[in-house]
Amino acid sequence: MAAIPPAFMPGGPRHGKPEIFVSHGRADNVRPLRSSSRKMVPSLERDGYGVSYRERDGGHSAPPLIIGEALDWLGW
Repeated sequence: MAAIPPAFMPGGPRHGKPEIFVSHGRADNVRPLRSSSRKMVPSLERDGYGVSYRERDGGHSAPPLIIGEALDWLGW
């Protein structure tokens, strides 16, 4: 599973234990890091999920380099 950038994490029970790739721009003014990834990633890790987390320069976007990194991580 990949989230570039993640929007939110629904409440309720979680099912399965997929590995998760998350990338988020430090200058994101749509979904700021403090209120999304920096809360979401530790919560997932506490629940036993393997998370590959990458903060990057830039805003609310999915740059080609990050898309390529996510695709490599997914094994595509």
